Amino acid sequence: MIARISLRGAAVAATFWLASPAGAQTRFLWPAAKIDVSRYATVEECLAATARVRDSMDLPRRMRLITEPMGAADLEGLSPPVVEVAQRCSAKWPAATASLDDYAPLLPLYLQAGRDADARTLVQRRLAAPDAADPTTRATLLNIAAQTYVFATPSRIVDAETTLQQLRKVITTSDQVFQAMSAWYALHTSSVLVGDTARARRAAEELPKLAATLTPQDKESLLWQLRGRTWTYKAYEYLSWFKALDRLRESTAAYTAIMRSNWSKASEEHMSALQFPIGTKAAPLTADFWFMPGATAPSPAPSPTRPTTGSIALVIFLDGCMRANSTCWDMDATIKRLHAKYPDLELTVIGQTLGYVLDNLTQAPSMEADVYRQWWLGYKELPAAVAISSTPFTRLEDPDRRRMNQATPNQKNYSVGHWPSTMKGYLIDRDGTIIYADTVQRSSESHFTQLIDILEAKHHGQHADRPVPVATPPVTAYQREDIVASR
Repeated sequence: MIARISLRGAAVAATFWLASPAGAQTRFLWPAAKIDVSRYATVEECLAATARVRDSMDLPRRMRLITEPMGAADLEGLSPPVVEVAQRCSAKWPAATASLDDYAPLLPLYLQAGRDADARTLVQRRLAAPDAADPTTRATLLNIAAQTYVFATPSRIVDAETTLQQLRKVITTSDQVFQAMSAWYALHTSSVLVGDTARARRAAEELPKLAATLTPQDKESLLWQLRGRTWTYKAYEYLSWFKALDRLRESTAAYTAIMRSNWSKASEEHMSALQFPIGTKAAPLTADFWFMPGATAPSPAPSPTRPTTGSIALVIFLDGCMRANSTCWDMDATIKRLHAKYPDLELTVIGQTLGYVLDNLTQAPSMEADVYRQWWLGYKELPAAVAISSTPFTRLEDPDRRRMNQATPNQKNYSVGHWPSTMKGYLIDRDGTIIYADTVQRSSESHFTQLIDILEAKHHGQHADRPVPVATPPVTAYQREDIVASR
């Protein structure tokens, strides 16, 4: 268990996070656990056992996924100790005779054990059961299989697509539509990560079709507002991406017209009232505390104000990244790769004070801002300027006294309609126009690099050719087997 951090004076969390650079790079792995699977009587107990081994043994793979660009790492399977435990524990459930009541938990266990053929057998058996003739039940069963396949390690994209094609035929309710959209979007993302552009395109094409089946009432739901609309927009974005890049080579206005049209189609907002950041002018950044790369103390506000006119800039909101979760580490690695490729790219990381760090209250905004500096510029060594705003807030009346944070000027300026600034990066051209907005991570890294390449080429009067599609990494055994079988 991690001990509670003691916060006293200016040494806020420093002893916990800010070890020497050498110490910060030391990876801790639990010793391999010998699991006695004979005492596990249920599938759920076996899944819990594989999860424990996975948590203790899979750190190297996770770090590869974070620190390397998209490619072969995404096709890697689980570590051998996890597979070995899954194989030993699942051996007591033959696919031909296993109870169909264990359908949902047994599917992921089979995949962890590499028993893909048995997983398919189980799905076929469950779909052949009498109750599966009911369309609602059948849709639920197919959705479980599709989600299990696509979120497996590695993602079983071939089986996922086959299952989703069957699911398409039995969808009857809006809930099933949203479930299918979730699975198709996950399949699209997984296909992009492994370089399967043909499958990624097919998955993207399904999302607008599913969205078109929803009623106006469905599109007033919170699920559509928060998820469905964004899935549909990202599909349109992917399908028009190379056309948009060609337009950017002509002019920023031609490019933004395509991107804004994509959001208009997905959100059903009229172009004259579009609430969308791409194509708008980036607001000047404000902050109470500025820290330049490598700084050990606050710096004066930069002059001229960032984002600087005449420079390509990337403004990144790292709300919630004061903890070591995978999303933030993924973002950090992408920021460093972008800086290495584009040393002149103006990088600014945006944060805000919250009145606490982890579960400890902070006594002054300056103290909290300095923790951000130590965390992002010291421990993580981000090659970016850090801008921290002192968050305005009110307190509820006694006896509650909770702090109610309000939006900072940067959050207000960079949140447009249903596009909150949280965890997003904004790519800004030399004229100050926002030309892209997305989470800065491996899955979006190629979009940022392609856009920057074109902006750089235009600035130097060069022609930026279309990027050569990334070669698909070697397929794994399960993919090769499925590909051959499908021919």
